[in-house]
Amino acid sequence: MNTISTQYLFFTGKGGVGKTSLSCATAVKMADDGKKILLVSTDPASNLRDVLNSPVSEKISSVKGLKNLSAININPEVSADEYLKRVTEPLNDFLPAAEIKKMQEELSGACTTEIASFDEFSRFISGENEGGNFDVIIFDTAPTGHTLRLLELPAAWAEFSEENPDGASCLGPTSALKSSQERYNKVVATLRDTSQTTFYLVSRAEKSSLKKASRTREELKELGLNNQKLLVNGVFKALDHADEFAIKLEQMAKFQLDSIPENLQELEQQRFPLLPYNVLGIEKLRSLLDEKSQEKVVEEKVSETGDINPYLKGIDEQGKKLLLEDLRSPCTEEVAVFHAFSKAIQQAKRKFVVIDTAPTGHTLLLLDTAGSYHREVMRNTGMDPAKIKTPYMALQDSKLSKVIVVSLPETTPMREAAALQDDLKRAGITPYFWLVNQSLSMHTNLKDPLLKSRAMAEGEVIQTIKNFHTERIYGIPFIPKEALLPALLDFYNENQLEKTN
Repeated sequence: MNTISTQYLFFTGKGGVGKTSLSCATAVKMADDGKKILLVSTDPASNLRDVLNSPVSEKISSVKGLKNLSAININPEVSADEYLKRVTEPLNDFLPAAEIKKMQEELSGACTTEIASFDEFSRFISGENEGGNFDVIIFDTAPTGHTLRLLELPAAWAEFSEENPDGASCLGPTSALKSSQERYNKVVATLRDTSQTTFYLVSRAEKSSLKKASRTREELKELGLNNQKLLVNGVFKALDHADEFAIKLEQMAKFQLDSIPENLQELEQQRFPLLPYNVLGIEKLRSLLDEKSQEKVVEEKVSETGDINPYLKGIDEQGKKLLLEDLRSPCTEEVAVFHAFSKAIQQAKRKFVVIDTAPTGHTLLLLDTAGSYHREVMRNTGMDPAKIKTPYMALQDSKLSKVIVVSLPETTPMREAAALQDDLKRAGITPYFWLVNQSLSMHTNLKDPLLKSRAMAEGEVIQTIKNFHTERIYGIPFIPKEALLPALLDFYNENQLEKTN
């Protein structure tokens, strides 16, 4: 990494681009250089434990083998439970138990989980937690959409509490938010201070990934978060120039790097090569930022492998005011997405509906909203439960819905997919099958030693999926073509969908 001069570092980007690897590698290097580092994960599907090869929990703990490095996972569920206690316990002397219980039920949704996670993470920046004991704090964030939502929350809730000093939100009394407003304002100021905070946009040399990074740059700028740098991870360069497949991959990467969106060209950027091994453990993390170490490991691997107006009718002015205040709540976005989601599911009565969900963090929030809606309907409706079919029930019905888990044949995406599957199963939703995308191991004519090594590394990941996560697993090979959809259709026509077991 180039010279780092700020105390707070954020690594953000879409899922599977290497945020965790790069954030961990940066943490290791800075710890090796003598700085006292804290690595914080705000990702609900964090795999810091696997990457660092060291226990990581909801409490700050030292990373095995590195005296200057500590790590912590911010668990959204734990944070939400603790937040609920902080909001409701001061009211125990004023409200009856039934009212407290009702409030707790109302605070059991996805929005509370988000603000609770931010509330916990913000303490490391405000100095209320142990953040002041470290020279640098590195945040390995959740996928981009979730991260941006967290960063928007403090400003949004500060404004909401100022405009509604005696009101309430979906999070309960505004006073509960107001008590944290000073901290939130401090955190926002720190995030916007270019001398204190740096945002690393992590991307792959792929069109969709770079497009996401480009959009993230603009969204961060709108939030006043301007100290940004671009990190392009997994850039492939062929080792065997007689391998036609490898040459196509290299040409694709070069084309995308030559076509980087203009707003990203403004940023200082670094590129990191595709490595022939999974970056797990301290030594391999060190190699990610050290070319000499990479060459050594590559040599070893090569040798081994040869609008709301309609709703205002009949409502008095005070009611309209309260409704409009509620609609200005940051929760409204989640409700709007859920409404569209429910509408899509209803169309399944007449036709096939294919839903391409957001990255894991947002998917879980959407399902949580569906579950909250389902519980509210079942609790308040006077209808016969047998005649009710909520979106949540539709997702649980295996005859009506088929949930497909998509993963890359790499450790981090697999761990994120497995964590999502566990949450789905707890919600009574069992995925139908797993789809492993962009698989090199499905090619039998690879010559390039780096690609052959990557293909071999996929084997362990695929076997883990088979052994622990699903009875049905299918694969789609890596197709080195820009017009991917026609190429995929050609593949289906020629081979159908190949089952990997």
